[in-house]
Amino acid sequence: SPQSLVLKLSVPAIIGMVVVGLYNFMDGVYVGQMVGDNAMAAVSVSYPFTLANSGISTLIGIGSASILSRAIGKRDQSTIDKIMGNLIAMNLIFSLIIMAIGMIFTKQILMLSGASGEILELALRYLRIIFAGSLFVNFAQSSNMIMRGEGLLKQAMLFSASSAIMNIILDPIFILLLKPYGMGIDGAAYATVASQVAYAMASLWYFKRKNKN
Repeated sequence: SPQSLVLKLSVPAIIGMVVVGLYNFMDGVYVGQMVGDNAMAAVSVSYPFTLANSGISTLIGIGSASILSRAIGKRDQSTIDKIMGNLIAMNLIFSLIIMAIGMIFTKQILMLSGASGEILELALRYLRIIFAGSLFVNFAQSSNMIMRGEGLLKQAMLFSASSAIMNIILDPIFILLLKPYGMGIDGAAYATVASQVAYAMASLWYFKRKNKN
């Protein structure tokens, strides 16, 4: 029925959006408990600017998934074969732009939110690391939308949920390892990027394996 179809298609999309926010939320929870209030405020201040990556990955992912769905319906194998290459190329171009702007103008970007003092310095360190991982973040999230476009809803949920769980596990480990060096908030950012790198690599492996079959 239309109702069950809508539910089936919308649940993975909802989970995907929740997972995007979960990385920053869990970073905030852990640094708040393990580093301090200023660190938690720094993560919160950084969050709106991390959505630049989400916007890029959504732009590429939804557009690619739309073309893919129509190509599958037309049995247009030529277009289907080109999708992944184009997705990687567009991710590379846009992610490098976001990474460059984000890492060079991090301080100016954060000052737009009114951050100052220790909170600004902590947010600066956190956000630069997040921007450095832009390519992996964007590829992972946009490739997940490709999976949904192919109708691989369970696989899409599994990949995104696994990455979120990995981030939850790595956060306290990285914070504990780096806190003695005064880099507790950096540890949370590295945990987020590491989970996104694993997510991107797993997605790439999945598509390469699927194409061979």
